[in-house]
Amino acid sequence: MSRALADDGSTERRRAAPVYRDALRLAEWILAAFGERDEELPRSLCRLALELCDQLALALSGRDLEARLADADDELVRLRGRLRLAATAGAIEEERLLYALGLCDAIGRQIGGWLRRLEVV
Repeated sequence: MSRALADDGSTERRRAAPVYRDALRLAEWILAAFGERDEELPRSLCRLALELCDQLALALSGRDLEARLADADDELVRLRGRLRLAATAGAIEEERLLYALGLCDAIGRQIGGWLRRLEVV
């Protein structure tokens, strides 16, 4: 059977896997930095990072792809805002904030590219 006939969309999802690896890297970093803190802001950062990973995992599995990507993009917007709030509150140093926002930017570009390929944006 030819590859074109066998392709059920999984090829596109496999190529998108770097976005998931980047999201996992961001989540690991956030959990290491904030996971043991009991205040609301650190907990919400951890929760948003995990939800971002969940949405991307579901998108990669092909479950309601467009909606999952849109939800992941929403989670990323909220995560960026909370990271900036954490910096303003003194919970994270500027250098660490820039690292996390750099990962967010990379993830956002990948999600945006994926959405454009699907003509959702």
